[in-house]
Order: sequence, then structure tokens, then C-alpha cells
Amino acid sequence: MVASRFPRPNSMFSSASHLVSAVMMRVRGQWCRLRYGVFGRHTIGKRLLVQGGLVIRGPGRIVLGDFVQCGTKVTLYTDRTDSLIAVGDHTFLNGSRVSCGKEVRIGAHCILADCRLSDSDYHGLDPERRDEVPEPQPIHVEDRVWLTMAVIVLKGVTIGTGSTITPASVVVQDVPPRSLYGGNPAKLIRSL
Repeated sequence: MVASRFPRPNSMFSSASHLVSAVMMRVRGQWCRLRYGVFGRHTIGKRLLVQGGLVIRGPGRIVLGDFVQCGTKVTLYTDRTDSLIAVGDHTFLNGSRVSCGKEVRIGAHCILADCRLSDSDYHGLDPERRDEVPEPQPIHVEDRVWLTMAVIVLKGVTIGTGSTITPASVVVQDVPPRSLYGGNPAKLIRSL
């Protein structure tokens, strides 16, 4: 049997659709870079790729590194003018939602699935004083961390370099580097 010099029709359409998708991600990324970076107060690194959407809200600052990619809709929200959300180079955000009262830092080469990060409780625990907002505490996600789907990271937590958090976990304490954590509350499963 002689191999054809021409690609099969299905592979041609597949290649074309991938090309169109890649171009659209670049176009959406450039639009977000203009909207939020050039015409806004945020810092957006080079070659931002946006597939499903990027929503930035609030009076604080957002700093996105180079080659950040947004899969499904990503929401970054700041509460105050001195709030900061910083995302490192080559990080992939896929449906992530970050709520920041003070500071949330996400390192380089991270993967954040459909997870939630919040550095504030937003309401007091005492039923008679629910309107009193407790002081936010920073969240730090170091380099090469993977937060899988439905993970919740609460205030004051640092997740060490190279760690992975399993699906549907709630992280309430620091995670050492190169660790697999899971559960509610998240506990050490094993070292990586």
C-alpha cells in the first residue's frame, strides 16, 4: 500500500480547527492585555493566552507574568486598593477564582484547575458581629504547584514548591515542598 502525500480529510479539519483555536486564544489574550494592562492599572506579561475568558474586578492590582494561559473562565477579584494578585510565568489557570483582600501570590509553572483561593473570611464568626471583616492573611502558592479541581485554599496558607493537592480538598495549613495533600482538611498523603 502506498502512503498518500496528502493528509486525510479528518486530519486537515482537525489541524485547521487547532490553528483557529490557537489564533483566537492569542487574539483574546491581546484584547485582555490592552483592556486590563495598557488601558488599565494592571501589569500583563507577554503572550497571554485566553481561551474561555479572563475577568478582573476590584480596585487592587493584578500582575500576570509572561506566557500565562487561561483555559475556562478565570476570575481575579481584589477588595482594596492595596490588594495584590501576582501570577508567575508559564502558569496555567483553568476556571480558577481568586479573591484577594491583601495578597495572593502564585508562582511560576503552576497548574490551577477549577479551584478557589481566598485570603479573607469576609465575615466574623460571632453571629452578633458578622459585619466585622477579619484581617486578611496572604496566600503563597510556590513554583510548580498543581491545585486540582474543586480545591479550596484558605487564608494564611503557603503551598510549597512542587506540591500537588488532590481534588475537592480544603487547605487550611501550610503544605511542605514536594508533598501530596488531600482531604478536608487537607493532610499529607505522601512526599513526592
